[in-house]
Amino acid sequence: MKVDSQLDKVLGCVVGASIGDSIGGPLEMATAERVRTELNGADWIDDMRPYRRSASPHGVWVDNAPKGTGTDDTRYNQIFLESVIKHRGKINAHILAEEYIERYRHVERYYPKYITLAREQLRPWYSRCSGYLGIPSDEHSDIPVHVLDSDCFWGGFPAIVGLLVLSSAGLLWAGEPQQAYEKTFELAFCDLGYAKDATAMLATMIAMSVEGQLSPREIVQRAPDINPYAAILNGFTGRQMTKRLEHLFELADGVESDRMLMNVLARECEHLHVFDPVDVLCVPMTIIYRTNGHPMRSILMACNHRILTPDGKLLKLRDIDCVGYVTGALVGAMRGLSALPDEWVSAVLKANRTVYGFDLVASAENFYATVFNE
Repeated sequence: MKVDSQLDKVLGCVVGASIGDSIGGPLEMATAERVRTELNGADWIDDMRPYRRSASPHGVWVDNAPKGTGTDDTRYNQIFLESVIKHRGKINAHILAEEYIERYRHVERYYPKYITLAREQLRPWYSRCSGYLGIPSDEHSDIPVHVLDSDCFWGGFPAIVGLLVLSSAGLLWAGEPQQAYEKTFELAFCDLGYAKDATAMLATMIAMSVEGQLSPREIVQRAPDINPYAAILNGFTGRQMTKRLEHLFELADGVESDRMLMNVLARECEHLHVFDPVDVLCVPMTIIYRTNGHPMRSILMACNHRILTPDGKLLKLRDIDCVGYVTGALVGAMRGLSALPDEWVSAVLKANRTVYGFDLVASAENFYATVFNE
């Protein structure tokens, strides 16, 4: 495979994730009333738009941010890219935990314009990473280190933390999906329970995408076969991340339109927490199965993931910035930056440079030079 094609997919993965994040961000968790107000009576997001919301630690860091601005998802990806570049590709869970602690302890150095917001975003990470490294946390001096490094963290729930923090991890093992799974499973110290499997499965798909031998539909179909820890992960209850996919793919084949599929997926996911990795990974996989990785269709579908009333009307949107982010990372890696809409790419690059001061293309290019040219 040509090197420039690989670079295109690395860029696509990084920028595509931020595109999905920024399209979903303005209306994540929004009620039907707010959605219709923002969309002039419509209930379907069909384009990127500016924010009409205040700054918050896990959202955007400026009031009424311009369209294309990423939330904490994009900022987490930037931390990962910076860490890989700094350590010349030799990343591991220990190093990643140290990088999060470093940013919390010296927040004014890394985020001089947003000290308070950055500290609040990183506060739980400081304690979680301290626990993992076996050192006390002065944020929770009354809690033993072994508790901070236990399944008590994040409320004991297998959430989507790793899907956000390690969305680019599969790029480290392009063309080696099983190694991508195993290494990312190890990297995902922040995950609990089956969330580790979700994060590792995302990495396998990214690794297969950069290799370029399979179509997007083939990638999402074959990803469940990469299961090196089958004896443990299949266990007594079955593998959480894959036992639903065959059924969801059948549903995708049986509907007439993209909007109909999103209504079907709303019913399939209504019992799941919005931060459940089964939701935030399986929905993008099902969308990509239907569209064969069409970037614009896939991202817009993901950013319309919803909760319905009993009679089938919109009640509210789900965690659509995260679902859009994961979908964008996947279709970006599958199709490359060159396949993403120019207007979206330009808006994302400009907004994140203006608001946060980092250049996604420069970060991705430096990552590529570090990892692929070693």
